[in-house]
Amino acid sequence: MKTFYKLCSMLLCSSFLLGGCTKETQTDGGDPRPGDDSIAEVREVMMTLKSQLVLQKGATKANATDATTTKAETSIATAAENAISTLDVYVFGAESENGDYTFLERFAYRADSNDKQPKDAKELQPNTTGADGKETTALMKLKKGLFVKLYCIANDTTLVDPATDKVVKAADFTPITFTESEDGTPRFAAEGKPQESTFVGWHTRLLTAAVKADTLAPPLAMAGACTTPIDLTSFDNSARVQVGFRLTRLVARFNINNKAGDSRFTIETVSMGNGRRGSGLFPIRVYGNLPEAEPDQLITYPVHAFYGDNANNGLCTGAFYAYPSPRQDKAFLILNGKYKVNETEMKNVSYQIPFTQPTADGNTAWLDIANNHRYTIAVTKWKIHSPLPPSVHFKVIPQIHSKVPP
Repeated sequence: MKTFYKLCSMLLCSSFLLGGCTKETQTDGGDPRPGDDSIAEVREVMMTLKSQLVLQKGATKANATDATTTKAETSIATAAENAISTLDVYVFGAESENGDYTFLERFAYRADSNDKQPKDAKELQPNTTGADGKETTALMKLKKGLFVKLYCIANDTTLVDPATDKVVKAADFTPITFTESEDGTPRFAAEGKPQESTFVGWHTRLLTAAVKADTLAPPLAMAGACTTPIDLTSFDNSARVQVGFRLTRLVARFNINNKAGDSRFTIETVSMGNGRRGSGLFPIRVYGNLPEAEPDQLITYPVHAFYGDNANNGLCTGAFYAYPSPRQDKAFLILNGKYKVNETEMKNVSYQIPFTQPTADGNTAWLDIANNHRYTIAVTKWKIHSPLPPSVHFKVIPQIHSKVPP
C-alpha cells in the first residue's frame, strides 16, 4: 500500500507598498463656521483602503465568520479572508515634515456590538464603495497644526512591545498636547507617547504551543500605512484631504487538495513545525532573529481541525494559516489522520511535509513562507503497483499566480 504526495507551492507575487500612500486635496471642505472651535481646529481626511474588504457590520462573536456577501467572494481570497471585524487607525504627528513623530490620536471600528471602543479612541465608520467592493472609505476629522502619518491594523487588537515582552495597554498611549496661541489657534505643547520609531517595532501577540485555541483563522490580521507625511499645518485651509493605501495580510494561506477515496488518506488535523510565533506589522516582517531564530521564537503550532468545503473530497481552501517564516527555519506542515491499509484496517498516521523544492543540481532547497501568499498541498491518487517504498514522498513544484487581494 503505497501513496505518493506532492506539495505545490503556489507563490502569489504581490507589489503592495506598505510604506506608501496616495494623497490629493479636495476643495469641498468649506470654511470653518465662525465661533465653532471644533470645526476650526480639525480637518477632514478621507481614508481609502484600496483593498477588497468585507465589513462585518452587526456581526457578533457567534457569527464572526459570516461576512456580508459581495463580489469579493469570487476573488482568489475568500469572503472570510477579506472580512474586517476590527479596524484601528493610529495617527502620529510632528511639527515639521521630517521631525520626530509621536502619537496624536486613534480611531477605531468594532463590528461586534458587544466589543467596547478602546479608551479615548474616536469611532470610525468604514464603508465599502462600488458594486465590487474593491475600496473601503472612512472619514476622519484630524487635528490641525501638524504633519501626520497613519498606521492601520485590521483584525488584531493586541500589540506587544518587544522591549518588555508585555501587551501594550491603552495607558501606554499619551496624545500630543496643545496650548492656545495668541491668535487663539492651538499650538504644539508636548510630544505624545509612544514615538513612531517605537510603535513600528511592536509585533503581534505570540502564539503558544500549549494553548489549543492558539491557531490562526479568519478574520485574518492585516496592516497598512500612509507614511508619506500629510500636511495639516494650516489653520486657514479646511479643504478635505484624500489619502489611500492598501491593507495586506500578515499570514500565509495553505490549501489542501485531497480526495480520501483516491488517496486512502483521511486528513483530520493540520499543524506546522518550526513556525514563527508572530509577525511584525510596520512593515510586515518575520518575527524574531534573522537569519537564524532563537529556540523560543519557533513553535509547533497547535493542531487545527481539518474541515471546510471539500475537506478530504477535493480542494479545501484556507485549511491552515501561518505567520511568515524564512527558509532557515526549515518549517514543515504536519498532516495527521488515518490511512486505509485495506478494506478492514485503518491506521493512524502523521506526515511531515518540508517546504523544499528540487534544484538544478539534483539537490533540494528550502523555501521561505511569505505573508499574503498561498500554498497548496496536493495529495496524489494511490497506485496499487507504485514502485515507491512504503514511506511517503513529497515534491515541491513552485507556480506563479496573480495577486491575492488585498
